[in-house]
Amino acid sequence: MFFVEEGFTFRNFLMDALAIFVLIVWFWLLITIASDLFRRHDISGWAKALWVIALVVFPYIAVFAYLIFQGRGMTERSVQTSARGTRRTSARSWL
Repeated sequence: MFFVEEGFTFRNFLMDALAIFVLIVWFWLLITIASDLFRRHDISGWAKALWVIALVVFPYIAVFAYLIFQGRGMTERSVQTSARGTRRTSARSWL
């Protein structure tokens, strides 16, 4: 049941497309978590360093753990950042 031995089939194409999609989503999650991690001001540099080490050494476990334990905080920080950007944009439009 090796896909490689079958040659170019529609099933292989779908599996490749799915693998590329998952890879893109994975990198997006890593970038999102890293940007949220370095945007935080409520934890120390040592805690940030530990999270980065965990993301490098145990990427799947660390990403899922960060999303589970810090997901609500990520949402709140994202909303605050977008609200600040909206206020700056609206203030500039009046000038």
